[in-house]
Amino acid sequence: MDTTVQQVQRRLIALGFPMPKFGADGDPGSELWAATQKALDELEALRGSTAIPAPVATVPPASGQPFYMGAGVKLSDADFAALASKHGIEEAKIRAVNEVEAAGKGFTSSGAITCLYEPHIAYKYSSGAVRDALVAAGLSYKTWKAGSYPKSSYDRIDRGTAIAGAEVAALATSWGLGQIMGFNYKACGYPTAVDMVKGFAKSEANQLEGMINFMKANPAMLAALKAGNWADFAKLYNGAGYAANKYDTKLAAAYARHRKG
Repeated sequence: MDTTVQQVQRRLIALGFPMPKFGADGDPGSELWAATQKALDELEALRGSTAIPAPVATVPPASGQPFYMGAGVKLSDADFAALASKHGIEEAKIRAVNEVEAAGKGFTSSGAITCLYEPHIAYKYSSGAVRDALVAAGLSYKTWKAGSYPKSSYDRIDRGTAIAGAEVAALATSWGLGQIMGFNYKACGYPTAVDMVKGFAKSEANQLEGMINFMKANPAMLAALKAGNWADFAKLYNGAGYAANKYDTKLAAAYARHRKG
């Protein structure tokens, strides 16, 4: 089992501080000990400046389960009715948005929230030695890169959490039915990105409500939704390319179908 000194040394290595090749040995008489002392001094100096943010604590529950794991509770008809009543939005409109704009499912078969980690966003929300460590690990880069996504994001999220803390990993990932980026946590009604993810982990209903809150945070988007102005809504939700992807016509068709049903 690692000593406390070895644990500190491994953490410093993960943060990108230069260390001798033989790794964490915990020996006060070794070359590594001098490098450890130097790295700790540098880290302390960085913490006193704006060069590096104070680390956000990794947030796995006492069970050791990752913060993005949940119960996998699916949406029900009762959930749609309750959300429509609570937010004053016609149920058929909520169903249409969920059908067209949502990812289709909020959880994997294992109970993990569906997600996509974005390294360029991790770059934006980190700095200093933490950012350098993320870059060195291939978990962060300055600009978006096409074709650079593995089949699953969970390994990246776990490794990013170990280096930068759960909040950075949560901020840099899109989550759940709406694939809402973690940095939108305030619009979704949560105090932190990790709180948002943990709320989403409870149910798809919570994920859909986060999506509704996100839309309500944009008054023009909410007005377009309530009026059934699908072109304006799609433009605000999907961006200028909405027409090429026929999001407005898909939304209109889905709404008409759910309204009849």
